[in-house]
Amino acid sequence: MDDPDHPTIFEDMLRAIGATPVDHAERIICCGKSCRDCDLPEQMTRTILESVHAARVDAMGVICPSCFDSFDTGQIRLARKFGLGFTIPPVYFFQLLALAQGLPPAAVGLDKHKIKPENILAVMAAG
Repeated sequence: MDDPDHPTIFEDMLRAIGATPVDHAERIICCGKSCRDCDLPEQMTRTILESVHAARVDAMGVICPSCFDSFDTGQIRLARKFGLGFTIPPVYFFQLLALAQGLPPAAVGLDKHKIKPENILAVMAAG
């Protein structure tokens, strides 16, 4: 369905709703949350967050509930544990899709995130 080494479907869907995908070094690895009995999830999540931070994104588009949790509440834990100085808001693709169709941020639950997508909220308020 997609090239496993160079997938494009998610980026294509983001472009279709008006978002601008940002390439970063670790874009095809997962958060590793399914590896519960080792340090791998923490390492993978940190690696992805550092890569995304270096790419200077406004938010992380995610489609997986495990990834969302790793990058929302998990990011807060990692920031405390390792002294990371960034907060990168994860946003479900379905929330972005609803926003693109005109629903307000509160209707799609952006206010429920631990890490608020301030840049998206500012654009929506202005727009």
